[in-house]
Amino acid sequence: MSISTIEEIKNTSGRIMGVDFGEVRTGIAISDASRFLASGIGYIKEGGLHKTAEKIAQMVKDENVTAVVIGCPVNMK
Repeated sequence: MSISTIEEIKNTSGRIMGVDFGEVRTGIAISDASRFLASGIGYIKEGGLHKTAEKIAQMVKDENVTAVVIGCPVNMK
């Protein structure tokens, strides 16, 4: 299932993963089941977009995540 808007996410339940892309590493946070609090769970330093995306997809499965929110890196070159 593909969810593309915040309104669609609001109509679901379950944990949300936040992804913060960086030049050196990509930070990962996951909310609790109530979506009240999110905590950083680490980072990915796989190297390259393809490997990073594969790792994120695996983490989504492992952590039983409902939706992924991706940060917009406005200062990256």
